[in-house]
Parts: sequence; C-alpha cells; structure tokens
Amino acid sequence: MVFSPKAKQVSLAASAALLPNNLSALHTRDYTAFYYIHNAAVWQTVLVGDKEEHKLMCMLDELAAVQQAVVVSCAGTALDEDVLVVAGLGCIRFQTLTGQELAVFQPDASDSGADDPMWFRGIAHTAREILVGTSEGQVLVFDMKTFQLDRQQDAAKSPITTIAATNNLVAVAEESGCISLWGPDMSFHRHLIGDPTDIPCNSMRIASSRLYCGMEDGTLRIFCFDTFTLLATVHAHGRGVTAVDVSPDGHFVTSTGLDCKAQVWRIGLPKTADTPIRVDLAFTATIKDRMLVGVAFLGDKKLAVSCFDSYKLVVFTKL
Repeated sequence: MVFSPKAKQVSLAASAALLPNNLSALHTRDYTAFYYIHNAAVWQTVLVGDKEEHKLMCMLDELAAVQQAVVVSCAGTALDEDVLVVAGLGCIRFQTLTGQELAVFQPDASDSGADDPMWFRGIAHTAREILVGTSEGQVLVFDMKTFQLDRQQDAAKSPITTIAATNNLVAVAEESGCISLWGPDMSFHRHLIGDPTDIPCNSMRIASSRLYCGMEDGTLRIFCFDTFTLLATVHAHGRGVTAVDVSPDGHFVTSTGLDCKAQVWRIGLPKTADTPIRVDLAFTATIKDRMLVGVAFLGDKKLAVSCFDSYKLVVFTKL
C-alpha cells in the first residue's frame, strides 16, 4: 500500500487541538465527514467531491474541555442512525450528526468523592453498547437504544487513556502503562501488560485477533489476544504515538506521532498464532513543523491525517 507523496489538503473550520486520537471519520460512497476537537468545541467538515462544508457540532461549557469525539456508525449496531459521542471534563454527550441532542451524562461531583471533577476519555463500542473510560479508572457502559448508563466497572488503577472493543472483547489502557482484557460483560479476563511501566498507550485498534497499540514512547506494539503474546514491537516514531488505525483488509496499520510523521506499516502473517510477525514500512510522510494528532483510513484508497495548530487536513491517495 503506497500513497502519493503529493497530498491533498482539506480546509478545516478550526485548528485541531493537541490531543491523541483527534480525528474521527465517517466514509461513505457519497461523502466523507471528519470530526475533530478545537478547545471546548467539536467541528464537522464534510467533503463531497471537492466541496467542503463546515459545521459546529457542539460546544461544551468552557470549563469542560473536550477530551475525545468519536462518530459511531449505525452499520452493524443497534443504532437507528449514526451518532457522535463527545467525552470531556465532567460530561459525556450523545447526539445525532444533524446536531440533535440524544442524552447528556453528568455525574454529581460529590459521587466520586474527588476534589476535581471526573473527566472522560477513551470511547469504543460493541454492537449494542457504547463504552467510555474515566479518570478514576472506570469503564462506563451505555445502552445504544436509550443512551443511559447501564453499568460501570472498575477496570484500572489509574486514569484510562484509551479503549478498544469488539463484540467479544474489550481492551483497556491506563496512564500507568497497564493494558487489560475484559469480556463483553466487563468481566476481567487477564492483563497484557500487568506491571506499571509509566509508558501509556495513547491509541488502540482491534483487527482480527490482534491488538495494535500506539505507545507514548514512540513504539507500535502488536499483541495476539488469542495467545496473549506480544507479536511485534516497532520503533515507529521519535516521539509519542498519537493515533493508530487499521486498513479495511487488516493487512496494514497506520500511525501518527508528535515527530511530524505519518507512517503505514505492512503486517506479515505469523507461522503460528504466537510467533513474532514481520512489520515493514510501506509508506512514510513528514508534515513539516506539525505534530500529528489523528489518522484514519478512508476505505482502501485514502489516508487522512490531522495536525495540531493547523487549519488543514492532509489526505494521501493510494497509488
């Protein structure tokens, strides 16, 4: 998978904030919609051909800085339509892509017993539930039909950084560097990284039986959760990895970092389930003087990258 180095630039309504996973994309046959955070606001940029349309999706209270915004497609889920989930300081908001508010979750600060308000980060979903992590190490599980809190699970001993999920498995990463696996009912399964390392995982994706982890030390780590083994450690970036994504065919993974680089890696096939795999660099691009904060495959032919403090989204096209 080789992309043209001559990238297209898509104008944004606001510059992307310096947050990991600061790009969520919805790619269809007719259009592509991008969602990104600027301070306390979430913006939408829709690309139809060469035409760009911008919309302010929501703005939380000025003190409730947004931590993450993720669009959840209704395809393959219990949702009636696509939904935007916005997690911030003391607040989780669910809304349609037309801007209609579906629900807002705001816990009473006195419930946590902490001096500072709880913040939320790490958004994932199964076919029927939406999961959100908290600064107190909990995973909140919301019903997709009602958007009401169904249950919560103490899943980490430090703030959660990111979550990835399938219908059969939930992976939870925390600031201490630990990564744990849970069942779909949030029953504990086992640790992938059980001892604190102080090297947190900033971004995770699940594809097939593999978990792809973008780490704060610049490495890309690939685990097999069938055998609970580490298949590969790639020194992908000179600074922290901010986002990862997996191609639709599962053969490539992309990563962005604070070193201004966007990389695409070709993933080899292991001889057995628990043997190391070969990972080769298939494409690299340096966006000068820009720390990269988000990345998304757009189908199997395009790659979008968001940049901190830039009003441009960079889109690479497959050769």
